[in-house]
Amino acid sequence: MLLATVCACLLPACKPTYPTASEALPLTPTISADGKLLAVLDRSGQETPRLRLKWLDRQEPWLELPAPKYTNSIRFGLTGYDLLLTHARPGPKGASQLSRWDASNPSKPSEILYEGARVTFPVEVKPGQVLVRMCDAPVGDEACKGNSSIWWALVENGKATTVPGTRYQLYSQPNMVEGGGFWLEDEYFSQKRGNKEHREITAFALLGGKPPQFDISRFDSKSQVLKCDQKASRCLVKYLTDELVNGSLYLYGFKVFDGTNTCDVPALKGWHDDFSVTPDGRAAVISRSRLSAEPRHVVVLRFVPGQCEPASVESVYFEETHK
Repeated sequence: MLLATVCACLLPACKPTYPTASEALPLTPTISADGKLLAVLDRSGQETPRLRLKWLDRQEPWLELPAPKYTNSIRFGLTGYDLLLTHARPGPKGASQLSRWDASNPSKPSEILYEGARVTFPVEVKPGQVLVRMCDAPVGDEACKGNSSIWWALVENGKATTVPGTRYQLYSQPNMVEGGGFWLEDEYFSQKRGNKEHREITAFALLGGKPPQFDISRFDSKSQVLKCDQKASRCLVKYLTDELVNGSLYLYGFKVFDGTNTCDVPALKGWHDDFSVTPDGRAAVISRSRLSAEPRHVVVLRFVPGQCEPASVESVYFEETHK
């Protein structure tokens, strides 16, 4: 059961402190489909992961929640405030489960959707159907120690069905559209294919669908990660800029694709861990800091139809890290 408790250091009487560089932990943020509720995971995969929630339409502090041990990935579902979590469960090494929890009602117990081996990176494809990365061998099987038996699978009604053609695709959550999913190929795979100038799209089809297509001319060798809405009409791509900090540290930036239009978001330059876009493309959330060694905060982007540039860019700080 997940119970909500307000962290003591968030109380008004507690004086905020600014963490040292060693406390700058990577963040995994996700935002509800309506853009109202933030969930942020840090200490991912550790014995005491930290899950924090914040309502963006309420004047309330962050809530800190006791997440299941070794929670390693989170993502809001397609509607409402159902939060998907993957985490370890008791048993042989690699035993894990996919759970669903109503983040708008923290006192309500979470629901186990699936138990298997090395289950991670959930993304809801349609109501009641969740795509995860997992080992297709039994828990404890030697095959699950490496990546040769790692596939993406659709979980529905407690059962997992492997998606053909997804073996060795060891990325984080794919972008899902009708008929399939895709990622922007990272630098390692591009160089492995001998392509050092451009990034390609790695795509797969769901049963009865077709692999999605994307105009790869929009990506060059500095393009890093692509995240889109469920129609691939509003997308964000992280890229490596030509700018340096202190002569050696590179800055990353973001471009927005809105149909055929492209625009840059200068306010987002810096370091970023993870980001995602809501299914309707009206909001996005990004983990950001100036440098990788500095404490993270969350940035929320709002979009309106017909406009490429964000209508608003809001930085949301944790009270104990904002100075």
